[in-house]
Order: sequence, then C-alpha cells, then structure tokens
Amino acid sequence: MRINAMRPAVVVAVIILFTLVFAPASGLAADQVLEITAAANSYAHLYKPFPDVPGSVVTAELSIKVGDNSGSSWAPSLWFYWGPEAFVGIGQQPDMRIRVNQFGLIAGATAQPLFRAYDWTDVQIVVTPQLIQVMSRPQGGDWILIYQSARTEGFVGMPKEIIIGKGFSNNTEVYPNPHLDNSTAAVAPTGVSYVDNLIVTVDGKTVLTENFASLEGWGIHQDPDGNVEIRLVTPEEADAAFKEL
Repeated sequence: MRINAMRPAVVVAVIILFTLVFAPASGLAADQVLEITAAANSYAHLYKPFPDVPGSVVTAELSIKVGDNSGSSWAPSLWFYWGPEAFVGIGQQPDMRIRVNQFGLIAGATAQPLFRAYDWTDVQIVVTPQLIQVMSRPQGGDWILIYQSARTEGFVGMPKEIIIGKGFSNNTEVYPNPHLDNSTAAVAPTGVSYVDNLIVTVDGKTVLTENFASLEGWGIHQDPDGNVEIRLVTPEEADAAFKEL
C-alpha cells in the first residue's frame, strides 16, 4: 500500500547490550503516570503478555506526552508484538509528528506535525481479521487514521505482548536484537516522556486497563548505557511537565 506523508528512518550503528529486569509492586494505591527518562535513541520500555482472551478485533490505546530529545525512530510508542519479524507501533516524536513502525512495511513519520507540542496525545492500534490500523488524536478528540495495512501471515493470531515506551528493531545486523532492544552507538541527549491510560479491548470488551497505580505485572527492558530511569509520578507532575517550553 502506498503511504503518503511518510519517510524512512535513518540507519545508524547499534549497541547490542541489553538488560532485563522485572519491576516489583510499588505499593502505591493512587493512579500514577509512567515517566521514562532515556537517551534519545536508547531502548527503555515496559512489556507484559497480551491478555489470554480469544477474539477477532483487538484494540489498544494509550496517552503519550513527550519532551525534547525523547526520540524519533525511538519515539515513545504503543506496540503490539508478535515476534522479531512481526510488530507494529505508533508513537509521538518531539516535533509532534506521529511515528509508525511496522516490521517489513514502514518506519517513518507523518509529513507534518498534527497536534500541539508538549501536550498529551492519544495513540491507538486496531487489528481486525483483515487489517492493521494505527490512529492518533489530541487527547479526547476524534481519531485520525494515520496508516493501515493488510494483515499478513506473520501477524496472525493475538499479539504475544504489549510494549510501552522506546525501542527499535528491523531484525538486521544493524538492529539485531528482538523485543525492540536496540540503541544507537552515537551519544545522544536525554529526554523525558510520559505515558498513561492504557486500554485494551477484544471484540469491544475491555480486557486490560492500566493507570499505573504500580508497576506490578510489568517487565522492563532498558539499555544499561542509555541514562535510563523509569519511574511513576503523580498526574499533577506529568501535567505540569514542559509548561515552561
């Protein structure tokens, strides 16, 4: 399918070292917001198995707010992950263009910014028996279709995992690691991003919501050399971020 307003990602060298930790429960009772601090082109993300619920139409949506140096090819994103050669993600770049990565088909961004800088944006993935669609909107607004493709063989069945945050892969010698666990070798400035309000549905029924009262049940992949800090902050802190910009 021809996609207007997209351009390929720039290929650069990669750091293949990675670390795996599992996050314990934080013990927080109130809803929080996930804050990710990391070098612009470093991987830093949460993941968990996709809910074990059969169905035909799967959707997930997430709210994202990004600051400077939060990444372009490594834009903070929502991902459905079937495997190293089957994944799709949609995220927000610091220049407010919407980023789409689908293995083997597209790695690029919209030609123009769509929403206000330093503000909350919603992203969504919709998987039907025939199609994979990614959409975005200003928080609480009307969904805009960014990209869609036919659902090919590698994307059959339910996604294996949901991934939230920063990462990149194309299963080559340049970006060889599975699970989006690749970073660039070049030193990059550090940026901050926020994510909140994950909602996953199967055939219209909500099967997962996450407002980050804790990180219980989530695993973390992060680059040990990427200046990464993943923590929970209050909604007030997240809403106040970047107000001076």
